[in-house]
Amino acid sequence: MHAAKRYRLLNNVTIVISIIGVAIALLDSGFTLPMWLQQVFHIFYLAIIFLGFVVTAGRYLYSKKPLTLNKVAVFDLLTSIAIVILLVAHFTDLVRSGMSVAVDASLPSKLPSL
Repeated sequence: MHAAKRYRLLNNVTIVISIIGVAIALLDSGFTLPMWLQQVFHIFYLAIIFLGFVVTAGRYLYSKKPLTLNKVAVFDLLTSIAIVILLVAHFTDLVRSGMSVAVDASLPSKLPSL
């Protein structure tokens, strides 16, 4: 596939996912939803953030132009650093709280309590 077509396809996919993300955020904030649906939305939010990070990094890694330090590049760098910090903090918190072990509270946990 030609590079321009790949870029256009990636751009269109990103736009569609962003629109879906806005719709999900409106549903999530405007209605009381079951816990399982909130967890699905939570995973989708993380996927959107990760996709944005990958697309931003890919834009610079696969660019044929030399990297110039302009306002957009500085903004992308700061945003990427913030995303990495937030993702690390999020997953560290999940591991610490035990969410990575048992999601369903009705199942007995065989892990000793700390």
